[in-house]
Amino acid sequence: LPGFAILAAWSAAWLAERTPRPWGPALAAIMVLALPLTHAVRTVDSYRAPSSVAQATEWIRHHIPNGSALIVEHDRISLPTLAGVAEMTALVEAGTVPEKRLARYADGGRTFQTVPLPPRTPNPLESALFYDPNLAGLFPYLVLGELPEVEIVTERVPIETLTARRLFQNYFRETWEEAATFTSRREDEPDITVLRRPDGWEVDLDALSKLGFVLMRDPLLTLRDESSAFTDWALNAGQALLAGGELPGARRLLGMATDRDSTRVEAHFQFARVLSLLGEADRAKEELLLGMNLDPYHGGIHLQLGALLEAEGDTAGALTEYAAAVLQLPDPTFALARLGSLQYRTGDSAGALSQLGILERDYPNSQATRALREALGASP
Repeated sequence: LPGFAILAAWSAAWLAERTPRPWGPALAAIMVLALPLTHAVRTVDSYRAPSSVAQATEWIRHHIPNGSALIVEHDRISLPTLAGVAEMTALVEAGTVPEKRLARYADGGRTFQTVPLPPRTPNPLESALFYDPNLAGLFPYLVLGELPEVEIVTERVPIETLTARRLFQNYFRETWEEAATFTSRREDEPDITVLRRPDGWEVDLDALSKLGFVLMRDPLLTLRDESSAFTDWALNAGQALLAGGELPGARRLLGMATDRDSTRVEAHFQFARVLSLLGEADRAKEELLLGMNLDPYHGGIHLQLGALLEAEGDTAGALTEYAAAVLQLPDPTFALARLGSLQYRTGDSAGALSQLGILERDYPNSQATRALREALGASP
């Protein structure tokens, strides 16, 4: 803006000297004001226009299925998540947050699991390995922010990462379907593209030869990076895929998390949940027992193991696990309902009514209370 003012003042002075009075000073004043004002108006107009982030967020909310898991390579994309809705719902039930705020957050119930790529680390190999096309290919949608023409190499952003990132983006832009693109009139915001995984898409090794060289490995091999940041990402991403119903992808990522760090109780528990849903009961039980050895007081593990034992016909084992889950879960409603239902089916009506009594006293409006009441044929 100062540059425009100096240029306008110089032009106006030159014009005033060559223009008969009284028009000279008037034209000079107009010139001095016109250029900076024009620039200011254009600047304000560009910032009033919807940003690419706002456009992309709005489009995602209205076009991508509810509960979907997205892998996002843009740290300013902000979408409601299933976990966020659960936390907000708990706050509403506690009376600390108004219900209208929950509705506004969830945007009418449309919630997503955003899964950003892991943070880039100073280690070049670890940074590059994050851009594994096999992992991104586990997700149905990919959100990319346009890369700048020139990227600056620093100690925290090594050349291997920049190269891998560019090759990664180019590969998906060429092989996935473009769902939408959003441009920004602001210089500080990149264009954003939403890509959809095509049906039957598979990794093309020939097309990935350059990226495979940068990653220093065969693109189909398991990642060798042992950083905890990547293990965290694999665990969180696997849970997001599980919540979105993408079971094959969830199985791979959660299995990767347990392989990379066998001491993570939550990884064993979440992996067992996926295995159970996929019908791999024996493998699921193994994961639950591994998790239980690490943490005997994990209520979710006891509840999940009780369900597997009940399905096998081990009534005594299931009752023991459900009872343990009741004692150890922060929210024991479903454990109480399962325990009461199984007690009722095995002839222990007194025990079943005892669990129903606890539910009706402490959780009168819960889904578990209604379910057990119906199972026992009790009047509301």
